[in-house]
Amino acid sequence: VDDAVPEALFRASVKGDPALADPVHHEMEAVCARRAPGHKVVALAGADFYARVKAAHAIVATSEPRLYANIIIRKGVIYPPESQTS
Repeated sequence: VDDAVPEALFRASVKGDPALADPVHHEMEAVCARRAPGHKVVALAGADFYARVKAAHAIVATSEPRLYANIIIRKGVIYPPESQTS
């Protein structure tokens, strides 16, 4: 996750309303909190989310069947193992 920007994780919104969240969104937020602490998952309205999707470098399709279970992860620098802190 890109640590050089204030927002690097984005999720789709239910029926275009960023205030609404389905159970899958809470699951995404929990995983991101564990794997990318300090990075909040930002909910985007439909048009804003799809504009970011169109500009994405890569898209990964999974077998997740639930609606609105899309997330955008902005990749940052991949540090060499010796420079990572625990």
